[in-house]
Amino acid sequence: METQRSSLTWPALTAQSVGAEAFFVAFSGKGVAVNYSNDPTPTLP
Repeated sequence: METQRSSLTWPALTAQSVGAEAFFVAFSGKGVAVNYSNDPTPTLP
């Protein structure tokens, strides 16, 4: 299973449909609500 294909995300597809460039900022393992493997460190703001 491929889990790192940003070209298929809704922001990328939306940007492509209007001829814009998509820009992504990512942190491995950090989530908005829950971190990977229930990591106890703070999630992203």
